[in-house]
Amino acid sequence: MTDTLKLSYKLIFLLVGFVLTVPAHGEEAVPWYKVEMILFTPRTQSTKPPIQGSDQAEWPDLENVVELSESPSPSGFRALPSSETNLAKEAFLMTQSGRYDVIKHLIWEQPGLDQASAQAVHVHGGKDYRDEFPERFQVIWSLDENDQLVQTIPEMALEQLDGTVSVVLGRFLHVNTDLIFRQPVTEQSPHQGEQTPSAPHLVDFRIRLHRRMRSGEFHYLDHPLLGILVEITPLQNPE
Repeated sequence: MTDTLKLSYKLIFLLVGFVLTVPAHGEEAVPWYKVEMILFTPRTQSTKPPIQGSDQAEWPDLENVVELSESPSPSGFRALPSSETNLAKEAFLMTQSGRYDVIKHLIWEQPGLDQASAQAVHVHGGKDYRDEFPERFQVIWSLDENDQLVQTIPEMALEQLDGTVSVVLGRFLHVNTDLIFRQPVTEQSPHQGEQTPSAPHLVDFRIRLHRRMRSGEFHYLDHPLLGILVEITPLQNPE
């Protein structure tokens, strides 16, 4: 093989490699972001909340949600360690004030996905009301070894906060929440001309919020029962 022919083959291989590593015309690399979110609630909640709830609101759709962990999901979502926080000061001051309870502090990385491809992250935490309000579960009756009827409550949590958060990339970034916030409520009932408190019952409040935001900016999503601090930071080289 002549030197000229060898050189031609080398040029062809180099060109093929270049084509394979360059995005197609009009195609851009998917941007990546670090999302940090603090969900908190006032420490002193009124026994009569300022908004209407229901004894069991329609639950958010938890099918196909991303469960954050240190191992990346198939789409690349991955929980980040607390050392990656940008909002440590805010979380500390909130806790130290004695006015708020931090329910969840989350940090994760994810690709910037459009509305059609966006995936929701499962967010849950806070108090577990399972033992306090067992009536919220459908009891399972069965016979024991002595043919006696026994009841069993399903093994599942009844957490203060449960639902989803999604980040959607368009012209701007969009944060959407679909959350259930649970709170015991005590109502006053008349008894012989006097108002007496009834036994508390657990009320579900559906919290759907939307905020358009820019990356690198600090944002606050407000609700009478729940506050959310969120910051989304572009990542140059996600691991």
